[in-house]
Amino acid sequence: MRVVEPNATRCEAALRLGAVEVAASAQELGRESFDLALDASGHPAAIAQAIDGLGQRGRLIQMGVASPTAEIPLRPYEVFAKELSIIGSNSLAEKYEESAERMVDLQAELGGLITSTYRPEDYAEALTAAKSPTEIKVQIVP
Repeated sequence: MRVVEPNATRCEAALRLGAVEVAASAQELGRESFDLALDASGHPAAIAQAIDGLGQRGRLIQMGVASPTAEIPLRPYEVFAKELSIIGSNSLAEKYEESAERMVDLQAELGGLITSTYRPEDYAEALTAAKSPTEIKVQIVP
């Protein structure tokens, strides 16, 4: 798996979790196009970059939650000519229980994604920390 992520902290985590290669932009990966892109950020610039990087019959799986008012430039002719597929994936709520059970099995690997832990009374501080580029996941535990 190749990961495009501008945040250095997240790039390091991706490498620890098995990414073959990480880069701040798709151009840095040195490939002309990709067969599959998965956006988990919901950031319009990342989504647009993912679509631009798709090759012939490429697929984008859009998992990230974008703002309801977010827009991206889309060239319909390119979607037609390259036979692109854009697939939305909305949380799969029916899989939460299974995912939670699987997370127990992956606790050692996923634990590295938690960069800070706060008590419930420090909720405001936790929210501020979660916005920091040096944080990956912030948790609140009793």
